Amino acid sequence: MNLSIQKKLIAFSFCLVLLVGGSISLYSIHQGEKYLLSTFEKKSSDISKLIAESIVDDLYFLKVRELHHHLKLAQANPDISYIYVTDGSGAILSGVGTVAAQHDAEAFLNSVVFPAGSGWVSRTEGGVLKIGGPVRLGNQQWLGSVVIGFSLENVNRIVEESTRANLYLTLGCLAIGAVLAFVLARNSSRPILAMVGAAKRIGAGDLSARVDVNRSDELGTLGVAINQMADALLKSRIEIEALNRGLEQRVVERTAQLESANQALRQAEEKQRELVETVQAIVWEADAATGQFTFVSQAAENILGYPVERWLDEPSFWVSLIHPNDRAAAVEACLTTTTLGRENREFEYRAVAANGREVWLRNIVRVIKDEAGQPARLRGVMFDISKRKHAEEELRASLDELKALQEVSQTILTEENPRTGLERVLDKCLAATGFDLGTILHTARDGELIEVLAAYGYLDKDNIPRRSGKRHRIAATRFDACSIVDKVQEADGLSTLKREQAETALIVPIRSGSRPLGFLQLASRKPRKIAAEEIRLAEALSHQIGVAIQKMMLGEELKRNMERIAALYEINSSATSTLELQSVLRVLMEKIQSFLAYPALLVWLTNPDTGEIERAGCWNLDEEEWKGRNLGGVPTLVRQAVAEKTPVFVKNVQSDHAPPMLLSTANMDSFHILECRF
Repeated sequence: MNLSIQKKLIAFSFCLVLLVGGSISLYSIHQGEKYLLSTFEKKSSDISKLIAESIVDDLYFLKVRELHHHLKLAQANPDISYIYVTDGSGAILSGVGTVAAQHDAEAFLNSVVFPAGSGWVSRTEGGVLKIGGPVRLGNQQWLGSVVIGFSLENVNRIVEESTRANLYLTLGCLAIGAVLAFVLARNSSRPILAMVGAAKRIGAGDLSARVDVNRSDELGTLGVAINQMADALLKSRIEIEALNRGLEQRVVERTAQLESANQALRQAEEKQRELVETVQAIVWEADAATGQFTFVSQAAENILGYPVERWLDEPSFWVSLIHPNDRAAAVEACLTTTTLGRENREFEYRAVAANGREVWLRNIVRVIKDEAGQPARLRGVMFDISKRKHAEEELRASLDELKALQEVSQTILTEENPRTGLERVLDKCLAATGFDLGTILHTARDGELIEVLAAYGYLDKDNIPRRSGKRHRIAATRFDACSIVDKVQEADGLSTLKREQAETALIVPIRSGSRPLGFLQLASRKPRKIAAEEIRLAEALSHQIGVAIQKMMLGEELKRNMERIAALYEINSSATSTLELQSVLRVLMEKIQSFLAYPALLVWLTNPDTGEIERAGCWNLDEEEWKGRNLGGVPTLVRQAVAEKTPVFVKNVQSDHAPPMLLSTANMDSFHILECRF
């Protein structure tokens, strides 16, 4: 069968829409169900571990009544069907649930062996997720076991609703896509194939593509515009690549600085060991068996602020001043050194000083053995390495900042869809700065909101869209420079951030040179201090976002020009395919909206036989009322435009003495009268 190119394109578009749409739908349904079940299992596992930790004291002291009370409180979670706790011998000590649930829990505990690692086992049976694990005192003593049954009813309902919604959405998208594919393919024509091909190459990233302009009509003008846009995009890519090279060089330089700083710090530490008697360090000695300090130098009070007597009088004082997040590892390191009889051991941890500040310490421990070769005493030195740690953190933060900027630049350069690229850029921006939610707003030169280009982290998706208008334009003028809002809930405006429970916000203008393009909003739902380096990073990212917005604007201008080509072609096709005047006028009046922003159109034609000006047609107005009105002849301004062969512009229809009456009663503000010749 020899099909035309147009028919082949229609058939291919239909097949592609069906194949891609169906594949995406099936994959989305499968991944959504998998993600929901995985998330529910992880959430249930975390809840189970929290319950196990909360009943350690009750199980250890056999407080059955308090244990049962805690289990009843835990069952308030709507997803929990039952909870049963056993003692060390495996007998059920307490629980909440039906008799059948108890038998189910006993069967589960009898059929599993808890692994040595995490110690938790999960299994799905009969619509219930069963999670069991040990209850330990710390990380050592086994006190018993706990098994919890989580109902999968809500998860299955959510999966079913999500699947149904995806199917409906997919069917709708397939239908729309098929219709659009048919319309676009049918309207393709030979005179614009060269321009379409060039536009596709430019859209695919080949910015060397150009249109051969050998026409002087509207298509020729459009070809020149496409070439100009390609030149602008190529210039933008060159600028981004140059910026990338600069960022890479800065990463190399910062890496070299970090290595140099680390080398200097290592040399300083060696010097500290040699001059331990003269530097500010805590020299100590303790009993190897009990861990009780027998000597602590006076530097302990200078560094941490606690009197030396507390070190010597309180057996667990050293353990209590270690930061909670480092306590287990530090104690384990000290015990390992004593148990294995190692002569020297070094480890680092954070201690909490008397004034509440965190102090980084490096503890160098040496084991002193007795005549039998057994550990007798522990001697060591604790060095304050807070400055070194802070320097490492600052250098690491600088390196992370440069990497984030490089990743954002690469995303902007390689992403074909600028709007998708902006969403990825915003995601990276939030990850780099630690904010909870963010928004990229596109505004006009006067600050009036155009649209929300990207949003991330919103609890309520209905808060994302904004309405443009004077109020938003006035609000935008408040943030002509980078601004920090510490108390969002008490500040003027920012109603969207208030609804999202934001407490702290950073608002950064987005510019291209001196031209404003919009704003980058970053917000946190908890009060926080915004560091200077975070502001620098946000400003650098806003510059990258400005480049992405320019790229998007150029792409959308290209799309609008392509739509105008299609409109010109349809007008031309209508004019050449039919001799019926009204049909040509309807197509002309409909498609002219692609070029002019006027909402209504009136057409008068000169009768070739009589030379009189007659009403021919109107668009977006009541044609029967217009033609049926006795307007007292041809409006004066129409005659004026025909006679003088110049356009006539009326700024205020309602106050002008000579406009067509239909425009006066149709609430029109202004209009143009143009003379057309054929």
